Amino acid sequence: KKVRELDARQGVVNHRELQNLTQAELAKKAGLKQATISSLEHDRIAMGIDRAKALAVALQVHPSVLAFADWDAGVGAA
Repeated sequence: KKVRELDARQGVVNHRELQNLTQAELAKKAGLKQATISSLEHDRIAMGIDRAKALAVALQVHPSVLAFADWDAGVGAA
């Protein structure tokens, strides 16, 4: 099985699919448009903190799971 790096786009897809939500259902729960969910999932727009917060509430996860899914603590740590 091929291992893929997790990024914000894949995080949204994974959590949405784990909860058996359509893009439209997730959009409604998050107060966003379905087109925004699609754009996020296809990496056409950036996640941003406000979208991460709205999606995190809808998906019942911490916003950092979505906004910083690909963050590596060993790289650029202070």
